[in-house]
Amino acid sequence: MTAESKNRRGMSLRTLSTVMIAVSAFVSFMLFFSVTQVSRGYEAMRTATDIYIRTQQDVSDLQAGSDYLTEQVRSYVITGDQLSMNQYFEEAEVTRRRDAAVESLETVLDGTEACTSLQTAMQYSNDLMEIEYRAFLLRLAADHVPQGSYPASLQNVSLSAQDSALSDAEKKELAEQLVFDDAYRSCKNRISEQVRKCMVELAATTQTEQSTTMNQLRTALTVQYILIALLLAIVFAVILIMTFHVINPLLRSIRRIQGQEYLEPKGLAEMQFLAGAYNDMFAKVRTDQEKLSYEATHDALTGLYNRKAYEQVMSNLEKLDICYLMLDVDNFKGVNDTYGHDTGDRVLRRVAQLLKENFRSDDMAFRFGGDEFAVVMRHMNPALRDLVSAKVTKIREELARETDGIPAVTLSTGAAFSGCAESTGSVAKDADIALYEVKKTGKGGIEFYPVK
Repeated sequence: MTAESKNRRGMSLRTLSTVMIAVSAFVSFMLFFSVTQVSRGYEAMRTATDIYIRTQQDVSDLQAGSDYLTEQVRSYVITGDQLSMNQYFEEAEVTRRRDAAVESLETVLDGTEACTSLQTAMQYSNDLMEIEYRAFLLRLAADHVPQGSYPASLQNVSLSAQDSALSDAEKKELAEQLVFDDAYRSCKNRISEQVRKCMVELAATTQTEQSTTMNQLRTALTVQYILIALLLAIVFAVILIMTFHVINPLLRSIRRIQGQEYLEPKGLAEMQFLAGAYNDMFAKVRTDQEKLSYEATHDALTGLYNRKAYEQVMSNLEKLDICYLMLDVDNFKGVNDTYGHDTGDRVLRRVAQLLKENFRSDDMAFRFGGDEFAVVMRHMNPALRDLVSAKVTKIREELARETDGIPAVTLSTGAAFSGCAESTGSVAKDADIALYEVKKTGKGGIEFYPVK
């Protein structure tokens, strides 16, 4: 052994490098594992959110299906229009949105309170069908329609002796009373209450799942910070050797992480890899958060606000001076049947685009599903009624022209101003009454509440 060898003390550079490589490899593996845990947590959160969005749609479909049946039976008993009865039984027996909604929810949430609430709502809706069948039979009998022409579901149902003994006028009157009286509305309210209860329970369940996942993500991120700190300690141990390649990039990275900024891909290849992995994850999380936030409050087809956004803001908007417009595309089902659903979607997107172009940026346009739209105009009063009519008329004129293969359609609009002395207590309900008046008198127009 030489004197030079004897004078050497401590670990050699080669040994130190070997140890540092081994330790760094272990820490890097743990960091990668932690990133994997974060990715899994994110996937779990995304899955919970997807389920929530899907189940919210199921709940909306049940409500929409029930409301659609009510609309068609009321239309038939008032007008005797055969199309309304056909549409009623097509929804009840072919489209089956209510049944599909319950079946879909049962596949993911069977046995939960939310599923039970939706099943209860479905039962109430089925109870209503018994009343609606009776109303159909009364109107059919009053119009002397041959029983052989009845829909299949009514073939084996007959009126009671008491109902059969009524005059034609009395049968019509009773049919209308059955679908408009307090008992019918009470049952509709019970359906809405169960649907609302289901939505609340879905939101609570999703919030709990997301809270659990967030706690797991926080733990994984804490582990990541610990691992990063360990890497810093290793780097500072060989600071005289690796200052330029490791320490400076790490210090900049720490500042950017604390400032929630992207990391600069500088330094050694390993450091660039970490910066790239972090930037990809950071960008993905930020993009997905923005996307989830947007999708939760906007309609996927038209880009307008959806019903969830409506429910969030409407309670505050009703306290302001507003004009509420409820709009329906007339005979939209006929457009789908004649031109196909792709063309129907283009019609809906065209309506949405015209709403965006013709109303102010302060106004809010919504799509509730199907061909149902609503617009809330802020800072409005009845003195601006002509302005509202002009905007709606301009949109109707645009829709009346066929454009780029999109067929011409008409638009029925009901409007109401907040603070009306004759209000029902809800400006949305006031607008709905006005819309019903337009539908009843021929469609394709605009009516203001209170109707004359």
